[in-house]
Amino acid sequence: MLSHGGKTANKSLNPTGKIGALLCFCPSGSSNVTKTMERNKIIECLFLEEENIQLSTPIYRYLSLESFLFLLEFKRIPFSKIKNWPDSFEGSHFDFMSRQHKENHAKHNVISDFYASCWTLQEEPRVLYSTEREHKNAVEELKQHGSAAMWQSYCQNGGVRIKTTIGKFVDICQEYPSGYTIYHGPVYYAAANSFSKTIKAPDQIYTLLHKRVSFRYESEYRFILITDSEKNHSIETVPTGDLFDFIDEILVSPATETGEWIARTIYHMGLDITIDYPKRTDINSKDGKRFCRISQLFKRISEDVGYH
Repeated sequence: MLSHGGKTANKSLNPTGKIGALLCFCPSGSSNVTKTMERNKIIECLFLEEENIQLSTPIYRYLSLESFLFLLEFKRIPFSKIKNWPDSFEGSHFDFMSRQHKENHAKHNVISDFYASCWTLQEEPRVLYSTEREHKNAVEELKQHGSAAMWQSYCQNGGVRIKTTIGKFVDICQEYPSGYTIYHGPVYYAAANSFSKTIKAPDQIYTLLHKRVSFRYESEYRFILITDSEKNHSIETVPTGDLFDFIDEILVSPATETGEWIARTIYHMGLDITIDYPKRTDINSKDGKRFCRISQLFKRISEDVGYH
């Protein structure tokens, strides 16, 4: 396939899930090392000019209150079926659904399904700021309080932003015994009529790592799961293991004037994770930092432990 920039991109995914061109990598630390796994393949997809992203890179996910309760109860992260996403333009610029049909037809009725788990790097474009210091301060503020646009999109009735790392998510995907292939990488944003980035990924995955510029505030990092057969259910879930090990921080959604009690109730749910952890030394502490906080984006909310 040729990208719009005229550079040769990757060949299609074959029925075994292997790549026809050596342009996808399985990262180990900062080096390009293919990981041999008994069941799942984990493959990193980057822009042509990019270096590998460190596995220690933080990623964040905004969860509604309902999704957070699901995580607390079942200790699982969902992948949602891409065909069911509400954005009808998702991947359509590169005819994703048409390509999926052609791929499945070529496999002689061995049909794959595509699922995704969407996270954010919580970053700001460097070009928007005149100095490194201004850029650093902007990113720190975003990580401190969260994105107002993301809170509005995903947590209108309360919720949280959880923090983990790319490496931790890759680890739980590797341990999940399903025989799936999982691709992951940052999303590239551009006007729909000027997509030109060459991404080291198979054709169908390539289409899912582009989004319209209107969604740039999401700063998305995406994990795409390909099943070995067609599935009837709308989500696939991956177990996290111990939540205190998997999650590095919980940020509770900012409270409105009448919703302070909601923020504090969710806050205490987050604190309970540290209380239940058998090796804890301090309540609400992990690696010397606060484990659970309330975003002070709209107003000051007490983070004292206990109800009042």
